[in-house]
Amino acid sequence: DGIFILIFPNLKNINVSTYEFWNDITHKRPYTPSVLIEQLEKMGFSVIKSGQDKDSWDNSLFKIIIRKIRVLITGLHLEAPDYFIIARKIDNAIKNK
Repeated sequence: DGIFILIFPNLKNINVSTYEFWNDITHKRPYTPSVLIEQLEKMGFSVIKSGQDKDSWDNSLFKIIIRKIRVLITGLHLEAPDYFIIARKIDNAIKNK
C-alpha cells in the first residue's frame, strides 16, 4: 500500500532530449510520460499526480535569466529537465468490491 515515485528525463526539454539523456550510458531508451502512465495503469497502479519536476532546474539567478532570454528569443515554452509520476498500487480486494 505504498507510494511509487518515478522521476525520469523529460524529453520535451531540448537539452535533455538532444544531449543529457544520451550522455548517460545507463539510459537505453527514452519513454514519454503517457507511455509510462499507461504501463503503470496496466500493472494495477493508480496515478495520483504527474508533471514537470520543477525542482530539477538549476535555479541560480544566472540560469533563470538565461532561460527567460531564451524564451524571448525563441518563443518556445521551456520544459523542466525531469518529469515525475506518483502512483499507488490498487489493492485487488478493494478494486473488486
